[in-house]
Amino acid sequence: PETISDTVSVYGRVKNNPKVQMPAGQDGVDQTLDQLFSYGTKSLDRLAFQKALDDIGANESAGADFSLQVLPDQFERGVQLLADNELSPALPEDDFKIIQQQLAASVAGEIKSPCHIAGHALTLALFPKGDPARRETTPESVKSLTLDDVKQYYTSAFRPDLTTIVVIGKVTPEHAREVVEKYFGNWKAEGSKPVTVLPQAPLNGPSAVYVPNASQVQDKVILAQTLGLNRFDPDYYALEL
Repeated sequence: PETISDTVSVYGRVKNNPKVQMPAGQDGVDQTLDQLFSYGTKSLDRLAFQKALDDIGANESAGADFSLQVLPDQFERGVQLLADNELSPALPEDDFKIIQQQLAASVAGEIKSPCHIAGHALTLALFPKGDPARRETTPESVKSLTLDDVKQYYTSAFRPDLTTIVVIGKVTPEHAREVVEKYFGNWKAEGSKPVTVLPQAPLNGPSAVYVPNASQVQDKVILAQTLGLNRFDPDYYALEL
């Protein structure tokens, strides 16, 4: 509970790792889905959904990371709309086709940028052939997607057993729990929980890559290596610090 502001904020996250979870050949399906969340729900089209949010003065965003900011007296209605967007997105065919074209064009420009080229070269140097970390979204992979691919990825990746919801603000814990359970409580997971952790990687060998960038006034140098430890190693956080 926090009374310094007359608002309630809801923050949620679906634990996910697209590089591990995306089916082969569907790189970019996660980005496509993320953009489609803003196109309404199965019960409210895009304009009607936005009007419903405007009517209560709420800010809302759905996706793998979702959130809501709303006044306390509209908290329940806000959570209802958030749950509708997160659990029953419209995913309309016409809008999918528009997003697909826009994303393919955006990716085409991004993969030519020196920053992306350098980052991808670093990934190729650090991780062995076949490692999911090497996966890259391309215009071709985006253009090959279908709406069914997007829907199947949503069904497999968005699950309550991978989701955490935090409520902060001018609301009691009891009321917050009651409202969240009312609108998210019927969310059911189907099938086994997907793997969201990258496989262990071997230590990398020595290599160097130079990527020219005529637009920069300074050079940027990155020294990187893989290490034989993970988050459960007692040295992990000390090393990060």
